[in-house]
Amino acid sequence: MDLNDLASFVRVVDLGTISAAAAAEGVPKSTITRRVARLESGLGVELLRRSPRSFTVTDDGRLLHQRSSGAIRELVDAEQALSASSDAPHGRLVVTAPDFGRSEPFAELIVAYRARCPDVSVEVRLENRVVDLIYEGVDVGIRAHAGDIPGSSQLMARAFDMPAIRFYASPDYIQRRGAPSTPAELDRHDVWLHSAAVSQEIRLVSDSEQMTLTIDAPAYHANDTLLGKALVEAGAGVGMLPQFVAARAEKRGSLTRILPDWSLNSAKISVVWPASRHLAPRVRAFIDLAQEFLGERLLDDGPTPGGTQ
Repeated sequence: MDLNDLASFVRVVDLGTISAAAAAEGVPKSTITRRVARLESGLGVELLRRSPRSFTVTDDGRLLHQRSSGAIRELVDAEQALSASSDAPHGRLVVTAPDFGRSEPFAELIVAYRARCPDVSVEVRLENRVVDLIYEGVDVGIRAHAGDIPGSSQLMARAFDMPAIRFYASPDYIQRRGAPSTPAELDRHDVWLHSAAVSQEIRLVSDSEQMTLTIDAPAYHANDTLLGKALVEAGAGVGMLPQFVAARAEKRGSLTRILPDWSLNSAKISVVWPASRHLAPRVRAFIDLAQEFLGERLLDDGPTPGGTQ
């Protein structure tokens, strides 16, 4: 198997068209087409099912891409590390994060990263599952967790305390239904809950006590934190939301914190990356900037970070 052929195939799948792959590699489209055809011939399988104007990736093609894309990036990173031509971050960065990666602070993290590293293209994958970074060719993961970091075998990590998860409702809902004075009164209210927390023990703490809450049938549940925030802002009911997700809506007055003595404080956010990966400049730059955001920005929702912790 020719590694140039494999690298061209991976680039075609990553970029979605043969034309884009050819432009990225600085070669004619016919060269990319020839490389992919040669790879298919050598393997004896069809990787791309072509039509006059497009293609689809076959099951064999998806499997080869999943298994090889990470290794191809390793080789490219090693080549870049050994080259004295440029230490500036460049290339393509793949980041995975859970659903709250759609929140404003995380969007600002990506924008700030691109401002620092304008020669890097960024792909963000929002997935509420434990992604195998090595197998799926991902450079960096953001993970929220209560105990050990999920899928942490063979990973390096930096962990940060996650801002508290607290109770919120809209002023309209509070005017219509009132606000619970204790967590036990939540069963009298419409509640939004993340799907992962339905029928699970929720461990709440206050300054003087702790308690466990289980909600089996919330009025609303979804596997998307930002949708939950929107529902609560629209008056759907009481919601448990991370402070950094709700902070700006609270400042605007569209959300009000209720049950102020109670919160869920045990969660952490970690930045993870494959332990065996040579850290290309683009990866190191993202990890360092993410440390600034996760270590400072999410804790106080303050101005653009200027230092590391």
